[in-house]
Amino acid sequence: MTKNIKNRSVVAALPIMVCLTLPLVQVANIAYLYDLAMLFSVLRLGFPRIRDARDKQFVVSIVILLAAVAVGTVSGILRAGDLVRQSQYAIQYFAAIIFALSLYLNILSGRVDSRTIVRLVSIAAMVLGAFAVLHYFLMTMSRPVGEALYLAYLKIAGFSDHFFTERYLRAVDLTGVVRATGTWDVATTFGGIMSLAIAWSYLVPISPRLRLVVSVLGAIAILASNSRHAWVILFIIFVLMVPAQNRLRRLLFSIVCVIGLVVSVNVLSSQSDAGTLNLFDQMGERFSRTFEQGLADSSIQLRYVDGTLRFLTYSIRDPSVLLFGIGVGTDKALFESMGAFEYAAYTLKNDHFGFVSNGWLLIWRNWGVLGFLGLVGIFWSISRTGGAKVFPALLVAGLIVAADNYAVHVARCFFLVLAYLAMVAGLAGLSPTSVPGYRRGIKFMNFQRIASN
Repeated sequence: MTKNIKNRSVVAALPIMVCLTLPLVQVANIAYLYDLAMLFSVLRLGFPRIRDARDKQFVVSIVILLAAVAVGTVSGILRAGDLVRQSQYAIQYFAAIIFALSLYLNILSGRVDSRTIVRLVSIAAMVLGAFAVLHYFLMTMSRPVGEALYLAYLKIAGFSDHFFTERYLRAVDLTGVVRATGTWDVATTFGGIMSLAIAWSYLVPISPRLRLVVSVLGAIAILASNSRHAWVILFIIFVLMVPAQNRLRRLLFSIVCVIGLVVSVNVLSSQSDAGTLNLFDQMGERFSRTFEQGLADSSIQLRYVDGTLRFLTYSIRDPSVLLFGIGVGTDKALFESMGAFEYAAYTLKNDHFGFVSNGWLLIWRNWGVLGFLGLVGIFWSISRTGGAKVFPALLVAGLIVAADNYAVHVARCFFLVLAYLAMVAGLAGLSPTSVPGYRRGIKFMNFQRIASN
């Protein structure tokens, strides 16, 4: 690997690492740190040309997604009249999509080293998991220190003291449950993003020690997040994405490490006088709720029943949303222009504009049919190129999109999901011998032999 390839690989990984690990700091009220890293990365990497028509299917889906954002943004501006806010949102989403395109083209052209990128992202995942575990441990063992740590993070990220006391502390006091959040402000979002970060470490062969540390720290953080969809995704990663070579031995070793550390954390948290449940108790409460309520569970109802019905009802009332979408940020713009009381009555009358906590439907609601087709096209193009070998990686991303609204509705999460898909797409289009390490005798494992079809 030449020095230029290594340098470009570091530049390619930089925005992902910044997005995973650093607070959401806004610079000059215009862009976030990871936005600036994306800009630098795209300018440095560029857009190499590709010739294979099969590889262009991903590019076509990206172009459709860009058109969808443009159409949805115009629709949102016409509905709410907030040109500045919705243009800012559009720029963030445009940047995420353009970065994914640049990353994909650079992987295919061999201008970056996929193993270096995955290794760096895995290190960032390790940092994210370690911070989440530390925060959880402090909140259960030394709550004042844990509160001070998280409050300091929230202030750096631009959150108010009111958010900390009314949303975070109040939930802990009422339930006794401390949910790990890492460098995020919502535990459900953190759980999904942490599982995505772990999945990165299984895309190509990297150091087994690094992968083990990422998996163990990430698994404990995900369990402590109390996010059930992240638990499911973690299970899928360990079952389907662990390399086939010595899979049983590797899987058992990882599970033993996770169990050992979880038991240790549970024993320590059981000795706490902070008025919080220990790890096993809060996980047990979550499992009990799941098995006792089943499909009647409020979270399932809100995401997949009530939300879907809202989307369908509003689509019948306003069919234009199916074509053009409502845009991202339209709800917030209307809230600020109308005020809380008038907005509440207006949204209730209009079925909350079809808002649904299911990313596959939400992208249709936000950006119209082009948004839905663009996202489906990305998954379809990757599966067509990589075949069955890419199924586990796509399943992880697909479940994250379906699990809640954050993968589509939060630009930061949308960027991470698209970057992951761009990496999978790029690897799917490579021949085995074009991946560094193959000629050195490293056997491609499980779906990592994606190009051998």
